[in-house]
Amino acid sequence: MNSPTLLRLATASLLLSAAVASANAADMDSSQGAQGSDRVEQSGPSGLPATTGSGGSADTKGTFSDSGTQMGVGVETFFDTASAQSLAEIQSAQMAVEKGSPDVQQYAQQVMNEHQQLTTQLNEMGTAMEVSTADDPALISQANQWLINLRDDQEFDKAYLDNQIVALQQSIELYSRAAQVQNADIVGFAEKTLPELKHQLKQAQALSNRLNDEAS
Repeated sequence: MNSPTLLRLATASLLLSAAVASANAADMDSSQGAQGSDRVEQSGPSGLPATTGSGGSADTKGTFSDSGTQMGVGVETFFDTASAQSLAEIQSAQMAVEKGSPDVQQYAQQVMNEHQQLTTQLNEMGTAMEVSTADDPALISQANQWLINLRDDQEFDKAYLDNQIVALQQSIELYSRAAQVQNADIVGFAEKTLPELKHQLKQAQALSNRLNDEAS
């Protein structure tokens, strides 16, 4: 294995480690926060997160929902996660357009176009609601892209589609939770976006099944 490949593997490994550590820290913070309050932040008229805490008081811009139902998602979390996921979709699709088979290239081009539009919409909504969006994909997504790019041409399609299926399932879960928040704009946006994400997932699964059939 040559030096550039070793360097890229090392980089991907470091990114994955950092992402896992970050996720674990976030889980700990979430657990500690849950012990101090039985309510979670949702959105208010301005789209800003509500104030939470053991005192149980919210500012005038926020509303609460019951955390015990595990429904909904914080407004800031939604915009940050959704925009990072969309940027990761664009970057992965760019690789697939360059390295994939013709069918995968066509699918990836569609995904890239749709997520470029989605990213624009997220940024516009975030600006209007005074909530920031991500500038880069999450570390774990960057690491996955490094690993996909290391595959040779014959393995690239499968690696890309496998990653797509998992990534889209995560996006669908996020938007399904967003469709339950107490903010009409976010609910409408999530409900409009979900069919598009589900269609992308169905296409990726069909392409993956075809590859598996051809390999058997």
